[in-house]
Amino acid sequence: MNRCSGFVVDGHARVALALARGEATVPVLYVDLDPAEEALVLATLDPIGAMAGRDDEKLRTLLAGLPYGVDRALSAGPTIHWYLATVGTRPDRRREGLASLVIRAGLAACDRAGLPAAVETSNEANCRLYERLGFQNAGDRIAPDGALRVWVLVRPVQG
Repeated sequence: MNRCSGFVVDGHARVALALARGEATVPVLYVDLDPAEEALVLATLDPIGAMAGRDDEKLRTLLAGLPYGVDRALSAGPTIHWYLATVGTRPDRRREGLASLVIRAGLAACDRAGLPAAVETSNEANCRLYERLGFQNAGDRIAPDGALRVWVLVRPVQG
């Protein structure tokens, strides 16, 4: 846990497991990182991600075949951005503003880094939450079988 920002920089799986088990506490090691150090840690801490390579030509070809999505919504092509992957609130704690609080903290980091943010949701009600947080609806897509609709929202850098 970074004392300076209040963000968890490692141990997300340990926190999720503790919550799933109903544990009252999670052991935490505190560090003091400035924003640049925290960004470096977050960018390099994932050992599996560190092994991954990137082929820009293949990525452009793949994205060009999609009708639209996060990368198309952000710009004419792929761009560096923060992606909001998963946010959830226990049913007994909903409507308390907890999800907004967590998302706002992440968006503040996006703004400090000078990067836009993107999110996809299959729940239309979530679009209103994201729009209140500065995201703009960039479109939707429907699965080929018609069973699932996904909205793409993007948030330009604020500040």
